[in-house]
Amino acid sequence: MTINKDQGILQALNEWINIVGIDRVITSEELKTYTVDTDIVSRNIPAVVKPSSPDQIPSIVKVANCHKIAIYPISTGKNWGYGSGLPPTEDTVILDLSDLRKIVDFDTELGTVTIQPGVTQQDLRDYLDKNNLPFLVPTTGSSPNCSLMGNALERGYGSTPIADHFEAIMSLKAVLPNGDIYISPLREMGGKLIHKGYKWGFGPYIDGLFSQGAFGIVTEVTLSLSRQPEIVEAFYFWVDDKATLESTFISIQEILRTLGDITGSINLLNSLRLLSMSVPYPTNIPSGETLSNNQILQLAAGRNFPLWMGIGTLYGSRPIINAARNVIKNLLKPISKRVLFMTKQRAQRLQKIFLLTPSNWAKKQVSALKLVEQALMIMEGRPSEISLSLAYWKSGQRPDSGSLNPASDGCGLIWYAPLVPMKPKDIPHYIKNVEDICRQYGLEPLITLTCHSHRCLDSTVPLLFNPKIPREVERAHACYKALVSMGKEEGWIPYRIGINFRQELIDPNQPFWNLVTKLKTAVDPNHIIAPGRYALTKEELGYQLKAGQEK
Repeated sequence: MTINKDQGILQALNEWINIVGIDRVITSEELKTYTVDTDIVSRNIPAVVKPSSPDQIPSIVKVANCHKIAIYPISTGKNWGYGSGLPPTEDTVILDLSDLRKIVDFDTELGTVTIQPGVTQQDLRDYLDKNNLPFLVPTTGSSPNCSLMGNALERGYGSTPIADHFEAIMSLKAVLPNGDIYISPLREMGGKLIHKGYKWGFGPYIDGLFSQGAFGIVTEVTLSLSRQPEIVEAFYFWVDDKATLESTFISIQEILRTLGDITGSINLLNSLRLLSMSVPYPTNIPSGETLSNNQILQLAAGRNFPLWMGIGTLYGSRPIINAARNVIKNLLKPISKRVLFMTKQRAQRLQKIFLLTPSNWAKKQVSALKLVEQALMIMEGRPSEISLSLAYWKSGQRPDSGSLNPASDGCGLIWYAPLVPMKPKDIPHYIKNVEDICRQYGLEPLITLTCHSHRCLDSTVPLLFNPKIPREVERAHACYKALVSMGKEEGWIPYRIGINFRQELIDPNQPFWNLVTKLKTAVDPNHIIAPGRYALTKEELGYQLKAGQEK
């Protein structure tokens, strides 16, 4: 093993080898698999440490502290569009927790599961199926091989009834920067079961510091799961007139107010977003140019896509679903000429019928129904890669077999994901601003508006580009910064951000970030754990951070 590092890192590597074994400290060519991203990000990664047990992590952290070497924990490293598995800072050792894949506990009565960092959506789905447990996996539409814990701690969300995945975290365990073990208070105070059923604990809510926070390494979380209902039924509605967008959101707002937990979040996708998941990007569009309105309309017409398509889900018993249907039909009638209700079973039956009809129209129906069926899988808590295909629309090479991985497959992707108040009259203004800025920088404005509640929506805008063309990378970065700047002026703030753009939102002069810095420095004086992740670095605070320097 050839290592050309300073003395501090050499000593640390030897100590880590003693803790986890030589095969679990990576310093060779295998490091390259950790340095790929959907953006042009370059980081010097001295090593990767892969513990085989959470019991090894306190010792790993103590070694890092002793030698003042920064470590960056990842679960599966699939945070595509936000930095993948790369750290925000240079000379940071990656702590890869993907081999910690134990499902520690499942409480059928309380509907909770306790998992380690490496447990993926598919792992939990397989466990539920094997044990015949009637619960939904909190799916996201990303890869089935993505970590449940990582997504929840980043405040990700999905389409199942518990759409806010951090909300589902009832309690947790974490290793602090000094090697101590943090345990959520109710559990540590002797509440053997109640910590699974009551999120907020006792006293100050410290668990929240570990969400989008660099205060420790979370090794275990207990998640609440939604029970499998009698019926999962999707509803689709077509919006063909831009002038009705305000009315559309008034209707969505009223649906969410009226139906509450019966419906999950409601999504509105523009035609470009729909096309990105269903048709190849035209090859005759020069770099730096976007599809014209006529081209978009032609492509959308070929798939019977509207200007905007609304998608929601109903969860419950047959009587509840029937009543909810009537509410939705009445509320959507003024703004949509077509409202469709669909279960997975119905989608499968219709495909069989259309396959009997040898016509192009029937083939299009089968293709559309396959997408509906895949979407319904996600709504039923069954992981699918359906939404991940959009990353390949402008770049990247889809593998002939195996799982999709936009980072290693050469895709260019940056996510802009602002929170927008659910003020129907203001939402068209948001849409126009995003469309104008994206087109100004030669990027297609693929827009989804996810309505979590009647108060707030999250908009996800994937900035797609070819990472092999430097000018496209520059335009994507400039576009992202322009979107964030515009959003800050309007009051639309991203709910999460990538490692390349934290300076756009972290202001050391604001009291909030000042408090974060004081807390971080108190808990982690050497800034060992994930420096720069939703926090200021030592350099930004005015003193030096360099792996292995000054003990």
